[in-house]
Amino acid sequence: MGLDIHARSTNGHIGWPYSRIHRTIRYLALRYSGMPEYLDNDKTIKSIAIYMHPFFEGKKIDTPTMQSFLTSIQFAVIHFPNILMHSDCSGTYTKNGRAGVSCDLSTGNSKQLLKELAILVNEPVFKVQKYENEYSHLIKFFALVKNEVENGKGRIEFS
Repeated sequence: MGLDIHARSTNGHIGWPYSRIHRTIRYLALRYSGMPEYLDNDKTIKSIAIYMHPFFEGKKIDTPTMQSFLTSIQFAVIHFPNILMHSDCSGTYTKNGRAGVSCDLSTGNSKQLLKELAILVNEPVFKVQKYENEYSHLIKFFALVKNEVENGKGRIEFS
């Protein structure tokens, strides 16, 4: 099972596992927003995994780290709604769409998504070797969205 991202009018396509959005693009948005890398004391669970699967039982999570994590989510959802609030399993971004309207997480705005991705692409911290894998996926997604918004009708579909 995977994730297909299609730029409809420019025929762009990316085929990824679902984790590419969860653990690369969203991870960078949350890191940009101040998310600590790890939540538990033995550093075995990345906080992005807990964001996607909130099972805390048996984990040694310190309160200040958890507070930093929750604050980063609040900040990220405000500044990156099209990255964080969209259901990446299915749905559509359009130039006049809105992210998360009436709890419908299958819609988004492709022009706003491009702006959100540009913030992450231009962040110097992510251009280092530590984030090489995440940044390479970010660049591919950014290029697809940019081409569709600037040269097409702005319709990005997830399936």
